Amino acid sequence: MESRPTFCIFCDDVREEAGGKISLMGIYGEEMIIAAPFPCQVPKFCINIHMISPVEDPPQSLNISVTYPPGTTIFQSGVSEGLPQEVAVPGATKRNFLARVVITPMIFSEPGDLEVFVETEREIARAGRLKIRAADPA
Repeated sequence: MESRPTFCIFCDDVREEAGGKISLMGIYGEEMIIAAPFPCQVPKFCINIHMISPVEDPPQSLNISVTYPPGTTIFQSGVSEGLPQEVAVPGATKRNFLARVVITPMIFSEPGDLEVFVETEREIARAGRLKIRAADPA
């Protein structure tokens, strides 16, 4: 069986645009720097999760969990039925499954790692990690 690459993008907002496009606003790289003292609340925190699979081997279930601080699950959701099985693009060899997590408001209680995991019927993949840290003193 071929692997299913899984990744995510952390951002402040996701906007639905005309023509089926999305705009990701305020994209974070490896870390989120918090300027206010902990705990800190932001109005919205979004995670765009992608899993790429071979057309002939789509996932039968997707379970998403978000942990922060490490070991504490702050979001969990799963789909075990109704995943689209048709191929959107004729002749394609890969499919992209997209899930979006929106947490409003998001409270960052302490410095640490926020991690996203995707579990399917055959594997658990870490889709991403965002380091949460305080801003350096001025």
